[in-house]
Amino acid sequence: MSEPGFHTLLFHALYKDESHREMTHPFLYISLEELEGCIKVLLDNGYTFLDPAELGSCNGSGKDILLTFDDGYYDNYHALEVLEKYSIRALFFYVKQQIVEQKLFWWEVYFRNRITETSFRDVYEEMQELKKLPRARIESMLKERYGEDCFEPDDDLNRPMTVDELKRFAAHPLVEIGVHSASHEILTNCTREEVLHEMEGCKRFLEEVTEGSIPFISYPNGDFNDEVLAVAGDLGFEWGFTTLPGLNRRKRLGERSYRLSLRRNVFPVPNDDNNVVRQVEIFAEQNR
Repeated sequence: MSEPGFHTLLFHALYKDESHREMTHPFLYISLEELEGCIKVLLDNGYTFLDPAELGSCNGSGKDILLTFDDGYYDNYHALEVLEKYSIRALFFYVKQQIVEQKLFWWEVYFRNRITETSFRDVYEEMQELKKLPRARIESMLKERYGEDCFEPDDDLNRPMTVDELKRFAAHPLVEIGVHSASHEILTNCTREEVLHEMEGCKRFLEEVTEGSIPFISYPNGDFNDEVLAVAGDLGFEWGFTTLPGLNRRKRLGERSYRLSLRRNVFPVPNDDNNVVRQVEIFAEQNR
């Protein structure tokens, strides 16, 4: 019998046109058909999807799932087709700067340019190394290498939502909004003042856009430490999400530090098997 608690699943970006598969990062993007396949696998295995607004009162059977998406891509609008079909509420985390400035994330710029020059494995490993650098330095390097306009979106595939799109999206009854930071800086690379700026700046922006309180935060890249958790608590966040895999134990949800460092299972799993539906099948089998 499953231990009382709930699992959280993390996805990022979606596409509807299969021709986009070869144009996108395989560990970040899945098709809308694959998203539905993952949800059907979980439902068929007896899982129940949680309402993010009711986390504090969920029974935590061990077969409860919270569905989340990070970064705030425009293509998250596609998810509504599946959410509406299965009456599932999901939690979407946003980055302020991309929305306000309407620019691509640095990893999108790097991937679409570098993948034409070398193998995916090389690109992936190089991106992992770049994450260790300050975001401003990464962006400066990419502009120098690929041109000042390299962060400008040229289609809907990998762009962020606009402010107006976010307002409409946030108003949907199956959508809950959370903070992902002001600029997607890796918070463990930041000073306390920078962490405060990243969290508070995004929180204020999203609360103004949605005209409501935002109790949820997910940490960029899932990275956190005691100082990051302390700042999140000081700002009034009730729930914080990492990318550590595993079950969120019901018996520990009364601890503030635990609620601010909840686990999430990232899909697609970064390995050589890009079959995300099969990956979720394995997850469901292992967590019966």
